[in-house]
Amino acid sequence: MDFSILQARQERLTRHVNVQRRLLALLSDPDRTLPIIPIRLGTSKRVYRALWDSGSQGDFVHPRVVEEGRLATSGSRSPISVTLGDNKTQRFFDQTVPDLHFSLTLQPPDSTQTPRRYHSSAYFDVLETGYNFILGTPWSRRFRSTEAEWVTETLVLKTKCGQTHRVPFIGTTGDTPPDLPPRDPRPSGSHPDIAFTSPRQFAHFIRQEDITFYSVNVMDLLRYDPLCPEVELISLEPDPPDPSSIFAAPISTSTCQPADTPSTSQAPAPSTVKSTHTSRDDADAEELTRFTADLEPAVRDLIREYRDIFPPYFSYSRIPPMSGVEHSIQLVPDYRVHHQAPHRLSIPEATELKRQLEELLRLGFIKPSNSPWGAPVLFARKADGTFRVCIDYRDFNRYTVKNNYPMPRTDELFDRLAGNHFFTKIDLYSGYHQIRVATEDQSKTAFRSRFGYFTVMSFGLTNAPATFQTAMNNIFRDILEEYVLVYLDDILVYSRTLEYHLRHLRDVLQRLRKHDFYAKLSKCRFAQRKVDFLGHHVSD
Repeated sequence: MDFSILQARQERLTRHVNVQRRLLALLSDPDRTLPIIPIRLGTSKRVYRALWDSGSQGDFVHPRVVEEGRLATSGSRSPISVTLGDNKTQRFFDQTVPDLHFSLTLQPPDSTQTPRRYHSSAYFDVLETGYNFILGTPWSRRFRSTEAEWVTETLVLKTKCGQTHRVPFIGTTGDTPPDLPPRDPRPSGSHPDIAFTSPRQFAHFIRQEDITFYSVNVMDLLRYDPLCPEVELISLEPDPPDPSSIFAAPISTSTCQPADTPSTSQAPAPSTVKSTHTSRDDADAEELTRFTADLEPAVRDLIREYRDIFPPYFSYSRIPPMSGVEHSIQLVPDYRVHHQAPHRLSIPEATELKRQLEELLRLGFIKPSNSPWGAPVLFARKADGTFRVCIDYRDFNRYTVKNNYPMPRTDELFDRLAGNHFFTKIDLYSGYHQIRVATEDQSKTAFRSRFGYFTVMSFGLTNAPATFQTAMNNIFRDILEEYVLVYLDDILVYSRTLEYHLRHLRDVLQRLRKHDFYAKLSKCRFAQRKVDFLGHHVSD
């Protein structure tokens, strides 16, 4: 027998036991470090303490932080009661801080490197708690996984792009232990259920000698591979779906035959776990309620009537086979078929490219091709370290006849808004992607990569803005600058009174529905006194 193998196994086992002992000690220590992380708001140098709580069903900010930071608040989407960790106190919140941006200081890979910041955002409900912020389940769902690594005392964030970030803890627990939950009064023969507990309560549980613990990694039971909202594609990527539109399949389980059951008896029928995930229709309705809760009832009812214009995600299948305007590519007389070899990519870039190509194939925005044309693919690194995919059409555009369709002058557009008091801004989904490339020209949009040839079904070429503006002008021609302004995929409806605004908005939504154009609900603003349009503040 090779004793070196046994010795290596013994060393691995010893290391594993030591890690488990360290973890048990951390969980059992009432003064152990809590998952409290430092965050900064915007460019402020002030550091706030944020508790990461995987059991919290919301994200919360202390009212003192709102007052000190002069944070803009609005009425809560749906005021509810909140049961805190002591299982007794209930408090109500009726204010929310929408889309608050903040940054986390990441732990550098080694001591010689400068720490980097990770920028994030969340919708916070205002609630008086023991912490400046509480980051709960809604914020955690922005990542593929969030996990407290107790041995290293860091919060591990795994993004949907495959990156891993570590945020060190800075907090400790309080002086008094938490109240234990009451013992279940039901008889021991009843069926067990599932309940949540905090890390501190769990630390008290593991001291009990009459309790047996079983560990199950539920993520092993789920097939969860959402799209990556942090990786932006140029000329390719449709708008990422809203997290509420991603669903996990129901989990089915089977029961084991009890030990005292005779082998000849029939095994009990498999038990089933009722699916608690929200249906797609319910998720759409929830998103609609979230973004329209603060609107006038008449405006809210109108948006619900045209809810089909605001789908949770956009795919190529939503584009009608024959649009009023198709993008055609006219080439100069002396053109030649142009193709380039793929650019050299690093291993991380190639891995990311493969992932994004598979996703775009699934959504229908690209398809395999054997076209003689072929533009190369390259990457640009964004400020947050993620990759931006680009198709290099520069050489191809040299052979394209330019479309000189006039674009609206922004100064003339804003002159039309004087004297109006109600404004609605509609932001179309990936505007250029909502118009098909003419069938005879699709082969010209092909691009090359190490994974093969692909044709871009929607486009991002030199004449894309002119084609899209033509489509918009054709749809709204008779009402342009009467009560609607259009600049590419940004639409502004304006009126003097709310009554007129409802009529005008209905007309615009009806035209979008008729011509199969779709908007992103989270970026739209309805019947407001002040909106941002083309980088300017518009108000009555």
